Amino acid sequence: MKTVADAYNALITPHLDPKAPKIPFYSTVYGTQVDDAPTFGPKYWQDNMENPVLFHTAVSKMVEDLGQDVAHLEVGPHSVLAGPLRDIYKEMGQTVLYTSLLVRGKDTSEAFIEALGKLFCFGLKPHIPVSSRAITLPDLPSYPWNYEATYWSETRIMADWRFRKHRPHELLGVRILENSDLEPAWRKMLKIADLPWLADHCVGKDIVFPAAGYMAIAGEAVCQLTEAKSYTLREVHIASAMLLTDNKTTEIITTFRKKALTSTLDSKFYEFSISSYNNGQWTKHCWGMVAGGCATALPAPKVETYPRNVETKRWYKTMSRIGLNYGPRFTGLEEITTSVVHKTAAVKVTDKQHEDESQYPLHPTTLDLILQSWAVASVGGEYRELVQLFLPTFVEEFYVGEAANKSIRVNTVNTGVLGTALGNSYGVADGEVVYSLKGFKGTKVENSIQKFRDLKALELQWHPDFDSCEIDKLMRASGDSTADLEILERMYVLCAIEAQDKLSRAVCTQPHYGFYRSWLDRELERYKQPSLPLVPDSADLVAMRSELRGKAIEELHERSRNTKVYPPVEAVRRVCSRAVDIVEGRTGLLDVLLEDGLLAQFYDWFNDLSDIHDLFQVMGHSRPYLRILEIGAGTGGTTARALNSLKSQSGERLYQSYTITDISAGFFAQCRERFQDEASIQYQVLDISKDALEQGFEEGAYDLIVASNVS
Repeated sequence: MKTVADAYNALITPHLDPKAPKIPFYSTVYGTQVDDAPTFGPKYWQDNMENPVLFHTAVSKMVEDLGQDVAHLEVGPHSVLAGPLRDIYKEMGQTVLYTSLLVRGKDTSEAFIEALGKLFCFGLKPHIPVSSRAITLPDLPSYPWNYEATYWSETRIMADWRFRKHRPHELLGVRILENSDLEPAWRKMLKIADLPWLADHCVGKDIVFPAAGYMAIAGEAVCQLTEAKSYTLREVHIASAMLLTDNKTTEIITTFRKKALTSTLDSKFYEFSISSYNNGQWTKHCWGMVAGGCATALPAPKVETYPRNVETKRWYKTMSRIGLNYGPRFTGLEEITTSVVHKTAAVKVTDKQHEDESQYPLHPTTLDLILQSWAVASVGGEYRELVQLFLPTFVEEFYVGEAANKSIRVNTVNTGVLGTALGNSYGVADGEVVYSLKGFKGTKVENSIQKFRDLKALELQWHPDFDSCEIDKLMRASGDSTADLEILERMYVLCAIEAQDKLSRAVCTQPHYGFYRSWLDRELERYKQPSLPLVPDSADLVAMRSELRGKAIEELHERSRNTKVYPPVEAVRRVCSRAVDIVEGRTGLLDVLLEDGLLAQFYDWFNDLSDIHDLFQVMGHSRPYLRILEIGAGTGGTTARALNSLKSQSGERLYQSYTITDISAGFFAQCRERFQDEASIQYQVLDISKDALEQGFEEGAYDLIVASNVS
């Protein structure tokens, strides 16, 4: 845009006649309220095209000025700003009324009228636009047509084909048209290429169709028949495994019929059977009964946690030793805890349904994770005890509720004696029971697929105790950084002198910018004295002409390129070049530093100056159940180093929970992506200048407070 800025300015100038706003106008160009007409001249619209959009800054200022006694109405083709606005309200601790005139995918008239209705409910009286030229024609004649004779003839099968009620399902397939409604059936031509997530369910070297897949097929079929959103399975038998290959299609047939109670009365349950055709013969894999909705008494929605923590990665590594070589879609057990007395386990699973896949009340991968939780409970979370492979063969009763894309707290108990697979389980989401499993049974697989070596010796690891260590010796400088700091200090002095000169003529839009300018004035006086150890010629730099200082800044910038000190050098140079825009409100400091990921690189450089590995290692080994709170985590530079150090030699985490905080939730998205593979990470907004208890934090709830680059 900068290449055509002058031409753009000249073209729009003749067409503009700026007027002062009649209502408060908050500009996303300057991030503040604008109320005078000259501001909306050609320069404003040029800045609007060239500079970043300060939406967050402008809305925050508007909410701060106007408070909660207003309503926000979005005028546009969709409520695209609803999410960002909600985040800003939450960040500021405000509750602001909001609605949108139009919503994508919704009838425009209905959406418009609904928005007006909400405004009335908000206590406002909107002026409804009315056209004086709008007319209605009530007396148009109807089209003549003779409905007494029918000229269309087709068979039942053709009609059913044209008016299918349900689209093809990725596991169930489509209804077989030749069957009647009394005994419906479905056919599916199954290919791994169409359902790549099935390839993640490997037993040994084979891709095996999961037992949870059969249950999901029966559930989808009964939901199509009854239009229910949930289902209940009973007396489900899994008799033989269905092996899948990458280059082969498997035909699956699912048949249903009503369960007869008497010669004239049917049950609400259907009897189902799932078979496949392969190599010239049919194989019956699964059969049982299923009904739409909930047909069982549910337990109380109680969420349990237990004292023994089980590391997710190590658990799945242990499962692979007995032949369960699961891929990413089947390795979703999180926050695993078990009792040290009873064979019980508590885990968290998150139902993940992708847009390009068929939708389920609960995805088959989620149902499989529920069945997996029995293995954790059966050995009490002890990795070394998991030495036998069991595969599901029978389920007495399984209610599956609607909990798509929700996080579920799973509670599972092993009810069998040693060497048998029996168990019950239930899950809670949003305070409600979303599934209940009773009478799960598994059958032992002899000659375990992958035997692991027997340990012949016990290896002891010795680590220092935190209370016996000298803390100052656990933290040290990473190396001699004097040369880098000389470059950075010289760049800082040159840019500070330049910024002081530029800002002397700037109009400060915030009081603290005035304090900053006064501080720069005092810094300039300090530079005139030969007292800076890393920049002894600072007085000469003050006396230097601005053009020469600019060349010196560029030379230092090029000199630092491809070196470790480049991020802070670039940050100082960038802030200097945009100092006037920042002070006059055309952009924000964070907007400048976040561009191209510079702020994260700056934090990484700063954190590399010191080595804190030993400190966190010793603390983690001495107290492996640390509850840690980090203040002002930013982009997660210190967090990454702490989490890497809080791990044992075998990869187990040495903390119970790690809470990442910052004054704005804007940083959390980057941190969530960066630490998505780490366990027990929590995120919460915290303004440390205010009472933490009033912001939802509990007194005495943390063992360690981390505060790096925080002032």
